[in-house]
Amino acid sequence: MTDLIVVALAITLAVGQWLVAAVVYIDARRLGLDRPGHYPLAIVVPLAGFVVVAVYATERTRLAERTAAD
Repeated sequence: MTDLIVVALAITLAVGQWLVAAVVYIDARRLGLDRPGHYPLAIVVPLAGFVVVAVYATERTRLAERTAAD
């Protein structure tokens, strides 16, 4: 039973990580950022994805302003 729970949790986390990556990609495209595909690629890398989400969430406005200025 424990193995089934672990597998279900791993699948749930993987699907959740892909969903977050999709939302970040859509948001980065909407903001007009340079290379919006780089952010979701970093998110789907295990463990590093959570760090990228935190950085992206805190810096998204500044990134959009910098891209608009270029």
